[in-house]
Amino acid sequence: MTVTENKKQLIDIICSELKGDTAFHRDHIHKHKLVVTSQDKTPVEISNGGVIINRSDMDTTHEEADVVLVQQMLTVSRENPAGITVVSDDTDVFVLLLHYYLEDGLTLLVSMESPIKDRVVVDIGKTVEKHQTLFQKSLLLTPFLVVTLLHAALALGKTLSSKS
Repeated sequence: MTVTENKKQLIDIICSELKGDTAFHRDHIHKHKLVVTSQDKTPVEISNGGVIINRSDMDTTHEEADVVLVQQMLTVSRENPAGITVVSDDTDVFVLLLHYYLEDGLTLLVSMESPIKDRVVVDIGKTVEKHQTLFQKSLLLTPFLVVTLLHAALALGKTLSSKS
């Protein structure tokens, strides 16, 4: 078995446990929505203490988790939530969140929180506001981030245009 296969199996186990843990739903998801994405193209939303629905509006076959996280944040942002927390400590996700927060003119609270306890929580909106000029004019993006941004833009464009 390869490392990739191990990762996929682990992700499936975690997602399955999250979907089936009624005590977790009751105790932690009564005021929030949790979107769980596994290998299945359709993520599952858990809300209201355990109501589980398939989110076919978030269907994706994209394999890059960085892009999927941002795509889902944008989809959820259109539902007028009070705020969104993206759980990640990946630099590429951070840059993509900044870009699309600015690009889509978002105003709601979007935060990025590390999955590691006691790390800093970043307010994406305040970061965009504080560094908007620098971010808009920055030519210092690494080639990888530029490719990632372009790839994300294409993936998001395809997703959004196919739903229009």
